[in-house]
Amino acid sequence: MSIAQELPDHVNIYPSLLFVPVGDKSSMIRSVGTKEEKAQLSRLQEAVFHEFSTRSKIELKLLETFLGTDRPCIPVPIFQQKHLYPNLLKAEMFLFNQVSPYQRISIESQYFYKKIWGRLTTDQLINHVNAVVSVYLFCAKVSSHEKRYWLSSIEKAYENHPFIQLARSKKNIVEAVEIMNKSSLLAVLKYPEDISYWRHRVEIVMRPYRAIPSKWRWKMCNHEKELLPQPASNTIKCICHECDFSVTYDIDEHDVALPKEVNLFQATKRIATIERQFNDIASQSENVTKNIQKLQEFKYFLAEHRVIIEAILDLQDTLPKKLEMPSHPLIHCYEEIHQVSLPESMNESMLLWMSNVQISDISIFKKIEEWQSMMHSDISEELKRVHIHLTQLAEENRARPDDIIVQMKNYKITREKAEIIVLFLEKQDREIPLHILVQVLKGEATNKLRSLHFHEEELFGLLDCWPEKYITKAIFQLEKESYITKQNKGYK
Repeated sequence: MSIAQELPDHVNIYPSLLFVPVGDKSSMIRSVGTKEEKAQLSRLQEAVFHEFSTRSKIELKLLETFLGTDRPCIPVPIFQQKHLYPNLLKAEMFLFNQVSPYQRISIESQYFYKKIWGRLTTDQLINHVNAVVSVYLFCAKVSSHEKRYWLSSIEKAYENHPFIQLARSKKNIVEAVEIMNKSSLLAVLKYPEDISYWRHRVEIVMRPYRAIPSKWRWKMCNHEKELLPQPASNTIKCICHECDFSVTYDIDEHDVALPKEVNLFQATKRIATIERQFNDIASQSENVTKNIQKLQEFKYFLAEHRVIIEAILDLQDTLPKKLEMPSHPLIHCYEEIHQVSLPESMNESMLLWMSNVQISDISIFKKIEEWQSMMHSDISEELKRVHIHLTQLAEENRARPDDIIVQMKNYKITREKAEIIVLFLEKQDREIPLHILVQVLKGEATNKLRSLHFHEEELFGLLDCWPEKYITKAIFQLEKESYITKQNKGYK
């Protein structure tokens, strides 16, 4: 990336420095300030030149390529077209074309080193220049490859990290431990003191796994990342600000370090131990295991009658709630067990097997014997009789246009009229206030109604023979029956 600028001839007396305009008026540099500032530049030129003399030709050539110059140099910021800016520019801002010199380089603290180089002693300036040049040379080395190359290398190294490989290979166990640590089944397992100890160990064992954000399990997330060079350790810090997580990549060793490294031997041993401990606890509660198996058997039994049970539930939903509807105990069982998730088959690991059992209310275990008593051959006939009865009720209560929905003394709203009111409100793009709805139903052709063209609606005058106070009550009744809905400013 080139950051070279056209500069006045007299500035060339500082060959190791490259002047870069910064701030609001950063389009060009007219001159380099006062005598005092020129003296400071001479000190800086001498310190940088001395630092370059200790570097190899290969390093200096890399720096030239990085900055797009014909000589090794470091950028020196100039603001207001002629004044030295007190802090040197960070090399990171030029890496991967994050900032272009042909755009205005704003004066933001993250772009500059904190040290005011003009106030440093000679030794301090030499040390500061050494640190700055080291960063520029490291960034130059990094810039020899594009950002996507480094991201790809970091991603590959992350996936090959020993702990990440362990976590990926033990993914099912890690997830099972987290599930069982919160499972309602713990309440029915024997020996609470053993369970309490196991949960205490879980907090220790799972600590390194939980330290990895969910989006990084067990590969890098897909968010945008910042790459921050760290020349002192010859590494690149890969930061995901969205996940608030980072890893550090060694560009020579091609491996990554986690924020907190994990003792792999210890982690391997602990994850195996935590699984074994749970399996030992669960094996002492055979009654729980048998009850889960009984639930699975009962679920298979219900599946054989699923079609007719679903049909019965559909019919019950369509019938008015006020009716006394025939049902069957198996229907309620079906609804309860429908919310239970059970594994299809056993697993040698009780931890893995039980982690696939999802029972929100463990009181269901107390109902198993009662439910099993319904597993007999006559159940199909019993369900058929319930279905037939419900079908008859549905026919008897089938909605008809002349059904009376609302009645106020001798005044009635039939289903047909109620649907006209509902359709009118549904096609409006605004809420209709109560008084306007009453006027429309009454058929009062006010200027307001005419401006809204409500006098042209089928609804207009639908209840013209009704007293106004009854119309208001009828609207409230339709709302109560859930035909229409009251919003903030009216009906919809």
